[in-house]
Amino acid sequence: GLELELPLALSRSCNVYFYHLGNRLGVERLVAGSRQLGLWQRTGCGAVGEARGIRPDSNPAGSAIGRGFTTTPLQMAQVALSIAHRGDTPGIRLIEETAPEGLKPQIDLKHYETVIDGMVSAVRDRAGTASRPEYGLASFDLAVKTGTAAITGSDQRNNAWIIGFAPVVEPRIAFAIAVQGVPGHGGETCAPLLAQMLDWLVDHRDMELLR
Repeated sequence: GLELELPLALSRSCNVYFYHLGNRLGVERLVAGSRQLGLWQRTGCGAVGEARGIRPDSNPAGSAIGRGFTTTPLQMAQVALSIAHRGDTPGIRLIEETAPEGLKPQIDLKHYETVIDGMVSAVRDRAGTASRPEYGLASFDLAVKTGTAAITGSDQRNNAWIIGFAPVVEPRIAFAIAVQGVPGHGGETCAPLLAQMLDWLVDHRDMELLR
């Protein structure tokens, strides 16, 4: 069944799996589920000029792998935060701002755990998209999903992403890193940046993020 295969598909970013899943769900269900996690709406955190992004209205197969729509790093951080909390999500708050109302997705806990299994495997499975030793993430207790969005009209430039949280149990942080217009993919571009950030939090904020 799809649920049993999802962790492996997530950890390796298997496009074919998500093409089929997108076609099974259809655009309307993909959009409805994504909106529960905060996509295509402002977070209310107080960021000046915060964008809503553009939701997909066709091509469910492409939508399932991130084509045909836009999101923001803040929205993707909120998705990571929602997964980290296994649903009931606090609002994202900027320094000295009041926290907005959070999200309460109506998603069964078992689905979160399935997704988290795949996100953990992205780092710990040797075929995972963030697992290469040179990326520097192996020593951390974290769950991630990488992403690579090809830039229209360019054969060599991408927008590279990584989102996730740490530690896996009782998370302390959620994050989203986006790097625009680079030749590399999400893992090779963003995972080393994430490793530097986590190292800094361990050294300067005494966070227990190591395995």
